[in-house]
Amino acid sequence: MRISSASFGFGLGLCIATTAAAAPVPIDLSTWTVVQYEHASQPDASWVLSDGNTVATQIVNADPSILVADFDIDNTEIIGSWRVDTTNDDDFMGFVFGYQNRCQYYLFDWKKATQDAGTGFGVADVGMSIKEIDTCPDDPTGLDLWDTGTPLRHNDIPWVSFTDYEFRLLFTPGEFTIEITRVSDSMVLESWTVQDDTFTTGAFGFYNSSQDQVRYAGFTVEADELCGNDVLDEGEECDDGNTAGDDCCTFNCLNVPSPQCTTTTTLPATTSTLAPTTTTVPETTTTLAPTTTTLPQTTTTLPPTTTTLPETTTTLPPTTLPPVTTTSTLPATTTTLPETTTTLPPTTTTIVTTTTAEPTTTTTLQTTTSLPVTTTTLVQECPADCGDPATAMGIITAVDAGAILRASVGLRSCEPCVCDVNSNGSINATDALIDLQFAVGLPVTLNCPEFGPL
Repeated sequence: MRISSASFGFGLGLCIATTAAAAPVPIDLSTWTVVQYEHASQPDASWVLSDGNTVATQIVNADPSILVADFDIDNTEIIGSWRVDTTNDDDFMGFVFGYQNRCQYYLFDWKKATQDAGTGFGVADVGMSIKEIDTCPDDPTGLDLWDTGTPLRHNDIPWVSFTDYEFRLLFTPGEFTIEITRVSDSMVLESWTVQDDTFTTGAFGFYNSSQDQVRYAGFTVEADELCGNDVLDEGEECDDGNTAGDDCCTFNCLNVPSPQCTTTTTLPATTSTLAPTTTTVPETTTTLAPTTTTLPQTTTTLPPTTTTLPETTTTLPPTTLPPVTTTSTLPATTTTLPETTTTLPPTTTTIVTTTTAEPTTTTTLQTTTSLPVTTTTLVQECPADCGDPATAMGIITAVDAGAILRASVGLRSCEPCVCDVNSNGSINATDALIDLQFAVGLPVTLNCPEFGPL
């Protein structure tokens, strides 16, 4: 069979020698599986399928994720292209191959700019890298996937937004070649050949880490004429008369390893001609006595039946909201302590003068001392930055916007100095929307009221 690339996006070409070929058959990506890692408290990836399930777009700035095929490849050439349709962020796109499980595979990733993510993640250098992921029985950590470390190969070439790149992967046991070409001028940016036999076969998949709007388009299969003819031919595990690939028999006539699938084997037709045989059996009459059988009452309780409808994904057209800038001037708040007056008791001084010729004179002096009025204003510090209720780390993300939305409907508490980002005196869905716009880089201003006085 041959899998050939589609125009634009991420098209793949698998080449395996066959004796005859038929028209290309689209691959249904809805049978592929999402592998999700949880590393940096970012949302899970969202792989949106379109164009008859032949195009996948990862639309969220999310933790690392893989959309992995449901069949293995070896002695295979994969050719395709992919692009980033946004200027937001500068993180990873790429693919995996030789995939054994979620902790063993080869990873090709491509970073737009160098970034130090700190403890637990390390430094991701700009450029392309080939890494060998082998961390079983544990999942790869943020350090395994983010940090460049000591890869099999690395360069310092960045990817550019809104640019089509074509790649070629030739994967054979013990050796693989990767070639990256810029489509606009056919410039070969990199070509590597690596001898490594850690994984000699395995699945292929799309890889994404912390980069939204990466478009991986569908690809088609040129299946051999024998597969899909409803006859089990040599080298086939099944043949259900089609090459759709969305049932229990794949596009290349292999069984799908799933408990929901039962294996049906179609054997070649066999015709045998038997000689006529006539057997005469003597007539026998047997009279049976009437028999009455009383069966016990039986009650059968059927288990509950749950029907799971297929997931439906609807992609809404992008909506651009106008920039919103809200500035509120809060009145100054002053707390005045009550005036305190301390009155000293009267002081009496008696002076006695004795004169022979005059009577005694008494003088009384009274002194009153009043203390000055003291005014003290105490201001309480806000528990977090404006718009940052979820992590209070100084980085505003979609998670913070979600926390504000939950506060607006009473599902959590939040001080106005953190969640009232437009200072209108209440926490509502408008505050969550403005916070989300700020998180994705739209030109909006967060202006929370100061925390109230003690």
